[in-house]
Amino acid sequence: MTDFCAETNPITTGLYNIESEGRTREFYVKVPTDYANSPEPKPLLFAYHGTGGSYELWLDGSYDLADEVGDGAIMVFLQATQDHNEINQWDYAFDLQYFEDVLNRLRRGIEFDAKRIFVTGHSSGGGMAHDLGCNYGDIVRAIAPHAAILKSFVCTGSVAVLQTHGSNDTLVNPGTGEAGHQFWVAYNGFDYDTTITGVHPTCIDHSLGASPYPVQWCLHAEGSGEAAHDWPSFASAATWEFFSGLPTAEPTTEPPAGGGNSAIQYDTMVMFTLEFPPGIGQITQGAISIYPAGTQQPLGGGPISIINQSFDPGEVGPGSVKNYELPIKYVNETFPGTYAFSVIIYVADGGNPIPFPGKDHIVLRDIYVNDRNTPIAISTPLVMEPIFF
Repeated sequence: MTDFCAETNPITTGLYNIESEGRTREFYVKVPTDYANSPEPKPLLFAYHGTGGSYELWLDGSYDLADEVGDGAIMVFLQATQDHNEINQWDYAFDLQYFEDVLNRLRRGIEFDAKRIFVTGHSSGGGMAHDLGCNYGDIVRAIAPHAAILKSFVCTGSVAVLQTHGSNDTLVNPGTGEAGHQFWVAYNGFDYDTTITGVHPTCIDHSLGASPYPVQWCLHAEGSGEAAHDWPSFASAATWEFFSGLPTAEPTTEPPAGGGNSAIQYDTMVMFTLEFPPGIGQITQGAISIYPAGTQQPLGGGPISIINQSFDPGEVGPGSVKNYELPIKYVNETFPGTYAFSVIIYVADGGNPIPFPGKDHIVLRDIYVNDRNTPIAISTPLVMEPIFF
């Protein structure tokens, strides 16, 4: 199966521009040297760099994935836009559409196997891989996020998942990666406690090798501190072995057998009231996280875990006060214990998934959690304030 409509200007190896969401965007395509003589269409592999990076990192060996893939796939290296601080950063407000627009351009310019569309990425680029797999599971065959956070939690279709995360990562806490791990295990219909070894000794495979939509989790101990956030030494080999070893599967809007959105179970509910300041921008989305007890602004790092990846704030604006009752799912927390409960509110001209200082808003409140299943009620209002690091 292919999605291909030849045009007079076919795609070859090189840098391309397209218009997407009113912006001129770039992407680089690496076409296999044997493309013209290949008896079968090649897979399509999208790769997303991390915050502050560029597509060139996939070309200069900073990410060594291209060496591992060789002529095995058509590789597409995406380019983030600059945020308010002129730092290259992905933003879900327009980068999901960017994926669609690049894919449509490729369909008009090069032949590929539409049953084998893969997405990988590092850090915030890995977050893009997560969310593309969730939102486009009827198009994307498999994803491989590295040191990344899943933000979406209502998904479409079926997708195979390989995740890697550093156990010593201080930039993106492994607990936030574990939240995505637990989500995909449930969504793809597996038992969390039943595993075999995956594509690398650090990886566990929940599918037991018996599903076209496996979920593998690779918690490694490479590096320490910020260095533990780097692209792992085994990531490229593991990613390509995972992608290239998957069986053929027709794209589908249906979830894997035994899984789907209905398989996602939450631990309890949290009730709270938010007060929105007069100067807040256009409110778009919220998330709930857990930080160590006593955490205050400026934030020195990411949360321990995200216990509600995304919620709709509803009809609110500057000066609004609104009550919420929302589901939450803990990750690695121990009970009883005290944690800094955090609500982040994203605004239209801020950043998402990484909040932008001075625009997106946050509130932090220490709470005592007795156990995993008792509902939490925060009686005094939570006053949102601009986030800063």
